Order: sequence, then C-alpha cells, then structure tokens
Amino acid sequence: MTKNVGIEQMMLKNRPQSIIWFERAFWFSFAAVLFDEVVALFSGGPTLGLSIFFEIAITVLLWHLIAVKAKDWARWLYIVLTTLSVVMTILAMIQDKSFFVHTPWSFVSILAGVIAAGFLFRIDAILWCAQSDSKEQS
Repeated sequence: MTKNVGIEQMMLKNRPQSIIWFERAFWFSFAAVLFDEVVALFSGGPTLGLSIFFEIAITVLLWHLIAVKAKDWARWLYIVLTTLSVVMTILAMIQDKSFFVHTPWSFVSILAGVIAAGFLFRIDAILWCAQSDSKEQS
C-alpha cells in the first residue's frame, strides 16, 4: 500500500504538460457548467436538482482517473462523452435557434471541454495514460 502511494505522488509531480493543460480546461469547463446551473436556479429556469450531485461526482471521478491515475479507458470515456455533448448541442441548436441566447455558459463549457479533450490527443498525454496500462499488465 505504501509503495502505491509513493508511486502516485511521484506521478503527480511528473505529469506531462498536456495533462496539466487538460486539467485547466477541464476545470474551467466544469466551472462554466456550475455557473450555468446557478444562473438557471436564480432566474427561475429549470434546474436538475439531484442530478447536479451526480454530475459533480462523475466529473471528479473522471478527472481523478485521467489526471491522477492515468487510466487510458477513462481518457477515451471523456472523449466519447465530450463528443456526445457536442452532437447534442448541435441538435439543440437546430431545434431551437435561440439556444445560445439562453445558455451562453453551456457553449463556453462545451468549447472548454473540447479543448480539454484535444489535450488528451497530444503524444505526452497518450504516453501518460499508456504507462498506467503497462504497469497494470506487468
């Protein structure tokens, strides 16, 4: 157990630049989502209540698995979820032409999420996640 904690601390200190930039964009995206939810709450718009709790839990778990544990499957899960978010936003825009007038922070959040996902395709991020998988296999 102590050995794993030491390895995790060493990995945190030696994280690649792409992972650090991923975290910045990731947390900015998350902050934009929360801000959008707070604005909706105070403007009398629809809020999702308990789902916000699950959104926070899933977000923190995904961040931990990607940026701390370097899990490649979590990296791909984030990329898939971000892609679905973009597709759903495009469909919402087609349906409701005033979509971004009502939810500009949703657009900011999606844009930051796409930027964060882009950092996960850089070679140092790919190697970062691959090293975790190779440690598990040995």
